[in-house]
Formats: sequence, structure tokens, C-alpha cells
Amino acid sequence: MAKTHIILLTAATFAILYTVYIAFHNSAERVKIQIDHAFKSAVTEDYNERLAYISYYHPKPTNWDIKMYAIAPGLHQKVKSYTIRTKQGKTIYTFKDSLDEQTAKRMLNQYILSQLKPINPDELNATFRKILSGYAIIGKTGTIYCNKSIVQHSSRCSPIPSTAYNTPRYIVDITQNITVQAWANYDFKTILRHIDSTSFWLIGQFMIFAFILILYKKKKDNPKIPTLMVIDMEKQELHVGDKKCNIQKLDLTLLNMLYEKAGTCVSREEIKKNFWPTDDNANEKIDAHIKSIRKVLKEFQEYKLITVRGKGYYLRIP
Repeated sequence: MAKTHIILLTAATFAILYTVYIAFHNSAERVKIQIDHAFKSAVTEDYNERLAYISYYHPKPTNWDIKMYAIAPGLHQKVKSYTIRTKQGKTIYTFKDSLDEQTAKRMLNQYILSQLKPINPDELNATFRKILSGYAIIGKTGTIYCNKSIVQHSSRCSPIPSTAYNTPRYIVDITQNITVQAWANYDFKTILRHIDSTSFWLIGQFMIFAFILILYKKKKDNPKIPTLMVIDMEKQELHVGDKKCNIQKLDLTLLNMLYEKAGTCVSREEIKKNFWPTDDNANEKIDAHIKSIRKVLKEFQEYKLITVRGKGYYLRIP
């Protein structure tokens, strides 16, 4: 039994530890997905704010002709290339695969904005942190803006902490020279906040199941020991377990007869023959004494005097 309990306890411990590991691993992956999503949203929000800025202001009047491409509405169609005409000439940008014009125009606009109002890593990081807070992700963050070979870090945070999670590096412009990236060094509380409660519910269910299994095994391995019945005809005493029962002499004699033939039906005729062979009221006396014996044995459920209709009686014992 002890060996079985050790095996069950070991299995339960490993199962719980594995479930906890899976819960924390899934939580960390969920946090990383939300960080990626938050950074994409931050890039979009930053783009819209810079586009709105140049729509109302004229940072560089000499670039007014190229600015017109940025504020012009896009069409809902697929495009394979984009052509820009300026005072200096015509430039054609060709895509590897056809893109819907909304996506292509955004990439073009990022290129145009890089000349009129480029991405500010600190402003992008502030937007990124604001969106992260909505996901209940707390920790130090930073963004990286790269235009060709020029790299800028937000708040001059370089190098990046080794424990931080880095998002993929996203190409944002049509020339594929501008990339942005973010990192977040979130704390342990963030992982705890994003753990799926279902995991702990499963642990609880497993522990309850293991507890029931142990109890069942213990009950199965330790069957209930029956209470011992001792009939002493010399002393005219009946003991069941550690209790001495108050029983009449004739009741004890009849009980002893049934006890000696336990499991075998004793007929009423046999009882009459042994106790009242010539008594006309023998049936009434049998009924009375059977009732009296049942009253004595009432509190001992292991011993039961059973009536077999049309045949007689037998004493059921453990």
C-alpha cells in the first residue's frame, strides 16, 4: 500500500509540475504575441499621426510635389508597381508580388514621411508603452529605428537587456531601407497575470482525483474486520466484539443452533423438534424468540437473522 501511495504521489507531483510549466510557458508565449501585436499597433498609430501632421503643415516646401502622393487617397485595387513623378524626374518602384494599393501606398508614404517627418524612436516607444499598458504588460521597453545604415535607439537605450523579448524587425517603406523593431523586458508579475486559469482548474481536478484514488485504494487494501461473535453456553453469555449482550437463556440456545449451522437454512420443524416437540403453541413461541434474537442483534449489522419463506431461518455471519 505504501509503495502504491508513493507511486501515486510521485505521478501527481510530476503531473502538477508539468502542468505548471506548461501554464507558465503558454503565458510567456501569450505575452510575446501581445507584445508583437502592440508594437504593430504602435507603428500604425505613429504612422497615422505623422501623416496627419504633414497634411496640415508644410515641413519642407520644396517637397510639396512629393507630399501630394502621401495625402492622396488610395484605391482598392491590386498594384504591381508605384510611380512617383517629381521635379527631379520619375521613379518607379516595382513589387515582387502584387499588393493591394492600401498596403503599397502605406509603404510609399513611410518612405515619403522619412524625408518630411521621420519616425522618432522616443515617440514610437511612448506609443508602444501606452498600448502595452492596455494589455497589462509592465516593464522596460525600447524601440529601434534604422534608415539604411543609420540606427537610432529610443532614450539612447543601447545595448538591449539580455532578458528582453525582441519583436521581429519590420520593413515599413517601399524601398525596404527603413526598419523598426521593439523590445520589452517585462516582469514576472506580467506572466502571472496572463496565466490561463484553466490550467489551475485542471491541477485542482487532478488532485481531487488522486485523493479519491488513494482513499479507494486504502479502503480496498484494508477491508473492514468483522466484529467477532462468541457464544459461551457454559457461562450462558453472548459477546459480540467487546460488548456483552443481554440475552435470555432460550434465545441464546436457539441462536447457538443457528450459529453452528450458519449459512444453512434451519426449518421451523427442526426448531420445534429441538425445543417444543409436543407444544401446540410452538409456532407462536418460535416467532417470539426469533423476534427477541433479532432485537439483540439489531446493532450488529454483520449478523442478521434472515427468514426464508416456506422453509425456515438462517443466520448470516461475516
